[in-house]
Amino acid sequence: MLKFIQLMKWEKYVDLKMISLISGFLLELVIFSAMATIDIEFISSYAVAIAIYSVVLVVLTVPLILFCASRFCKDEWFEKAVMAFGAATGNTSTGLALVRAVDPDSQSHAGDTHGVYSTLMSWKDAFVGLTPLWLMTGMSLTVGVGAAIMLVALGVGLTVFRTKRKVA
Repeated sequence: MLKFIQLMKWEKYVDLKMISLISGFLLELVIFSAMATIDIEFISSYAVAIAIYSVVLVVLTVPLILFCASRFCKDEWFEKAVMAFGAATGNTSTGLALVRAVDPDSQSHAGDTHGVYSTLMSWKDAFVGLTPLWLMTGMSLTVGVGAAIMLVALGVGLTVFRTKRKVA
């Protein structure tokens, strides 16, 4: 973003610190609103199931995200992994909040990178509507399509985006 602003010679019109403060405030509002709308009765009724689901999700997600981020991201791989973990286990706001926790000064570009990813990968949102239709025919189609997409994406990532790391 900063390079684009400099390229367009808009430095005198844009205050990046103020943009960061405003975006941080708005993120706090989103988090507060989400917390205020939690149904306590629902959570207390299904606490055990939610806990089991959360543990399984974390156990499956963390190794995959750390593996992919460390292999595919040249810079700021940990911040990008935190953003991906938050988005995968919650939503984009969760990822942004986690990035803010590990980078309180907003120096990383993890949020911007996720924005580009979301734009390029918006085609996958069609599967939200298709998955219930597939589930009506059984689990095999849903699992098969999901596994195929994951393997193709992993293959492309390992082929195209592999990075060489310096061992310090």
